[in-house]
Amino acid sequence: MNSRLWSVCGGLTPATAAAADPPPPPPADPPDPPGTTQTMDEFRAMFAAWDLNGDNYLDKAELAKAFRGEDAKPYVPKPTGKPADANAAKDPDASDYPDNDFLARLDQDGDGRISRAEYMAWAVDCATQLKQQADQEAKVALLEGQVAAATAKEAKALERELKKEQAAAKKLNAQMTKEMKAFEKAMHQHRTKHK
Repeated sequence: MNSRLWSVCGGLTPATAAAADPPPPPPADPPDPPGTTQTMDEFRAMFAAWDLNGDNYLDKAELAKAFRGEDAKPYVPKPTGKPADANAAKDPDASDYPDNDFLARLDQDGDGRISRAEYMAWAVDCATQLKQQADQEAKVALLEGQVAAATAKEAKALERELKKEQAAAKKLNAQMTKEMKAFEKAMHQHRTKHK
């Protein structure tokens, strides 16, 4: 029995571990938002790869390995006499732990781990925003082409519309940049590790 399974089983002997009930099936994921199936499939694959013990939760150790590599240890705040959440917010070293930030943002019930439901709610929001971002960029590209092909009179109206759409695209890009930075790093580590 491997050490991960041994720790999940809580020290059951190998004979009793085999007789234990299998882990519950994963909860049903929400339906994919229109046009996001490929992205959602990637998010589901990431969860499966990160959930090393198959319990449908991402704990601190699993997140540390996913975000910072196989030998990474979970973030432990420096003792300050204040609650742990306050430590993470004020500890400058916490910024070196994107897994801790990810956990803090997704752990809605405060149990110190990310359930599949919490992760999938985030994934749906993220996939939807990525789709909106791609749609907005396509709109901008279309308008840029129309401006280039338009007469001088038509170009003025199109340029006003283009500026409006570019501002909307810039806003969407800014919203997604921070959210995706740490996650893209983890996805890159996952892809290079599984090639």
